[in-house]
Amino acid sequence: MTRTITGLFSTRGAAESVIHHLMSHDSIDRSHITLHGPDKADDGYEHDGFWTSMLHLFIPDSARHAYAEAIRRGSYLVAVELPEDKVDHVLSVFTSHGAVDLDSLLARWRAEGWKDYVPPAAGTGAPGGMASSPGAGQPRSGQREPDVGDGRARSYIADTTPR
Repeated sequence: MTRTITGLFSTRGAAESVIHHLMSHDSIDRSHITLHGPDKADDGYEHDGFWTSMLHLFIPDSARHAYAEAIRRGSYLVAVELPEDKVDHVLSVFTSHGAVDLDSLLARWRAEGWKDYVPPAAGTGAPGGMASSPGAGQPRSGQREPDVGDGRARSYIADTTPR
């Protein structure tokens, strides 16, 4: 089963260091790694725009909302799609390379007045097009594995149920 591991980094250099490590030490193909940042997405979908490129990740809309805010505030998101047997190692690579604690950021932002994601009413679509599919027959969602990872690196299980 496919897993998506995500982590936030304070600088593009830190994010690129993780990508380099995963490719050179762990033989993860670059096509399974995406980088999203305040400058642009580096995922092969940048011509489609930011929200569309985020739809290509196996993560729930609530996570997209949180990551979008982190990127708006200057962070870089690295996401890796990989098989289950590599999850623990990749989580430790993210942590050892300085992934930022998203849970702490969210708590601080809420204290500043930031609002969590609120799902749209049925049939209305999400703000910024988050609930729309990237293409017919290609639903891209997932559920967070609550007991895997921590606030610095998260694991999501692919959900292939059509939306």
